[in-house]
Amino acid sequence: MKQIEIKKLTVGSAIKATIYLMFIPIIIMLLVVAFVVLIGIVQEGAAALIALPIMLFGSVLYIGIYIGIVALITLIYNWLAGKFGGLVITVHDKDSIEGS
Repeated sequence: MKQIEIKKLTVGSAIKATIYLMFIPIIIMLLVVAFVVLIGIVQEGAAALIALPIMLFGSVLYIGIYIGIVALITLIYNWLAGKFGGLVITVHDKDSIEGS
């Protein structure tokens, strides 16, 4: 068992992890957009297609803002971890657990 201190995160890995975690909500959001547009087409006709680019732009904007916030939080963490210390995690070796 040993303790490891995480003092720096890379922005790229934080964004990649965010995209992995946001994959299912993004798909759900796009399905909701498609459903709303189909309902609009049934009720309003072709005029409802105007909402499609607006809703897709909103989805992309949401993703962009979320990624920007994660990048900012990563930079703030790196700055504060250098001043006050980072997260400390405890790692258990699999060999030592099986031998116990």
